[in-house]
Amino acid sequence: MAMNKQVLMEELDRAIAKARPDSEKLFFRLLKEVWQIDWTVAPYDVYGHMIEFDI
Repeated sequence: MAMNKQVLMEELDRAIAKARPDSEKLFFRLLKEVWQIDWTVAPYDVYGHMIEFDI
């Protein structure tokens, strides 16, 4: 079964739309940007780079 990137992006949009702290919304937006390029990148890796200010 192939990954449906459209469903993944829609779920991230729903997560961003929920009432969350700004830091969580930022993480989800960043994750969405990364996953539009390569959805195999682990959320942990994105978070690690985010808190290290690598990006």
